[in-house]
Amino acid sequence: MDQMPLKVIALGLSEPIGDLLECAWQKDAFEIAAVADPDVERAAAAARRYECQTFDDVRQLIVQSQGDVFFVGSPAHLSAEPIQLALEKQYHLFKTAPAGMNFEQAAQWIRDSARQQRRYITVQPGRFHPLVDHLRDILDRSEVNFWHLITGVCHIPQPPTEPDQRWLYDPSLAGGGVLLRNAYGLIDELILCFGLPQQVYSQMSNQAPDRLHQGHSEPYEGPAAADEYDGGHGRGGDAVFGYFDCPDFGQPDAGPAPHAPADPRQGPVCHADAGSPDGLFA
Repeated sequence: MDQMPLKVIALGLSEPIGDLLECAWQKDAFEIAAVADPDVERAAAAARRYECQTFDDVRQLIVQSQGDVFFVGSPAHLSAEPIQLALEKQYHLFKTAPAGMNFEQAAQWIRDSARQQRRYITVQPGRFHPLVDHLRDILDRSEVNFWHLITGVCHIPQPPTEPDQRWLYDPSLAGGGVLLRNAYGLIDELILCFGLPQQVYSQMSNQAPDRLHQGHSEPYEGPAAADEYDGGHGRGGDAVFGYFDCPDFGQPDAGPAPHAPADPRQGPVCHADAGSPDGLFA
């Protein structure tokens, strides 16, 4: 007997959430139930396309829609209350980066979801980019068993001029910082390729004269070593190093076009991605 489609609701019709809605709309496992956005015209356009309801009250969106999956694209500083309510109503959550305003908040939401056997997913389309797949193939064929140091650099675009987007460059409103927001995509891809690091060092620099050698960047460094790392291998001698540069991170066209997510009832969840048919759930 076929399962009923999962009802999707969306708050904040940002570009990543718009892509996810388009994915879900094209897949039988999902039904778009309702949307909400501060831009009334944008919300109305989405409602017409997906033949769904619109709400101007977030609580009504979550409670009255009686959905199953909650796409969260609202600014981080405005997302805490809706996410907490959605967790109480046992929604699966798909959230654009950052996963939380800080690590403690993100970890708490992930734990709360796990206790209710629900998924809390940070949307990250880049992890299924063909170049990431190519790198993973190279690593699988290599004879390197551990890496002593990996350095990644993200070049963050200049602040947007649109008034409704300027909050992104206010740390107290955007949340996340280097690891959870600015360089999240690159870090997620490095972990996908090399595994969890033992240590992570992050630094933000700008275009001041004494920092021009780094440019406007978000470096990530961390040894991703196998068990042998603690068995006497140092950082010199036979050490292997990797360097990754991501110049277009944060641009609207930085990732591949997303495809439809898979049904979350079909198996355990991985980190979210809209870049392959099974990218959101695997």
